Amino acid sequence: MKIRTLYKKNLNDLSGAMTDISFLLIIFFLIAAVFMTEYGLDLIFPDKEPETVEITDVLYIDIIETGNYMINNELISSDFIETVIYEKLNQAKPKTIIINSASGIKYQEVLSVLETAKLSGGTSFSITFENKNPVPIKITEG
Repeated sequence: MKIRTLYKKNLNDLSGAMTDISFLLIIFFLIAAVFMTEYGLDLIFPDKEPETVEITDVLYIDIIETGNYMINNELISSDFIETVIYEKLNQAKPKTIIINSASGIKYQEVLSVLETAKLSGGTSFSITFENKNPVPIKITEG
């Protein structure tokens, strides 16, 4: 006696429903997902008309290849950089700081000088790398 197989289901007919379900799941996870945002420095770039600052009101900080610093053309050891920046900013008017870095200096060193200058009372900063034009930035609190 021959055994007959009963009705075989065609699985190709069910693929449309699977597509609908997967599409709905994708939309559900997009809506339910929490998006993480990384916060960095808030930079405010200057308007078209830059503010003019007298040369005497600017503090120049050069980071040289040897790891030492030059502040207003005076060679300063890296051990005293925080003290000297604080004294120079609180002596007179200079609240504008130009940080010039040599090409071999790590970015972290430039940021540590920037942070020291900001904590010492600096309000407007410009960072240059070697002989490139300065990029003025203002760091906002927040």
